[in-house]
Amino acid sequence: MAAANRAEWHVGVADRAVSSSGRYARGFTINGTHYSHIIDPRTGLPANAVAATTVIARDNATANALATTLSVLTPAEGMRLAAATPGVEAMIVGADGQLYRTAGFAAYEVASPAPAATKGTSPRR
Repeated sequence: MAAANRAEWHVGVADRAVSSSGRYARGFTINGTHYSHIIDPRTGLPANAVAATTVIARDNATANALATTLSVLTPAEGMRLAAATPGVEAMIVGADGQLYRTAGFAAYEVASPAPAATKGTSPRR
């Protein structure tokens, strides 16, 4: 998944689980408007306040459950929940493209690899 600015990002973990969720891959379009496949149980309507979430947790069940839950909440509500859950770091991409990260999420971000050279070309000198 690409972050809101379309730059690629990667996370590196050991002894942790990573789960992502959001409206970017699944859903449906009606009259040109895309709707999430994630339904807000409070309203019965598609959850559209968040475009994507990524959660790092101690186990997959927690990471997966929180990634979906954070997709239903507003970014502010999601950040509060993630910050209050021990052993969890999260990144949320709001519907407007704004990125939200818990305080410790950056520790797991790693630099994107450089693009591979195209076969038959050489760097200019």
